[in-house]
Amino acid sequence: MKLDIARFNLPELISGAVDTISVSDEAKGIQVSSQISPIQLEYHGDDVRIQQVYWNILTNAVKFTPPGGFISVSARLRNRAGSGAVGCEGHHRAP
Repeated sequence: MKLDIARFNLPELISGAVDTISVSDEAKGIQVSSQISPIQLEYHGDDVRIQQVYWNILTNAVKFTPPGGFISVSARLRNRAGSGAVGCEGHHRAP
């Protein structure tokens, strides 16, 4: 697998992934809350692959969250590093 390493903004990338699931979550009546920091958190990496990871996590969150459930998404600066998190009310599996 070839990686295309470039600079990207983590909050923008996560916001884009959240936008792609909006049709699925609305169909199930799932409420999505996103708290995305407006701070520029630039990273070096393959933005397409990282967005794909977030899209997969969010798609699974929609899939396993019961109708009328809740999904939370966040991206922020923490201890001088960026962090992103996804939480939901669905079924969880141990890593």
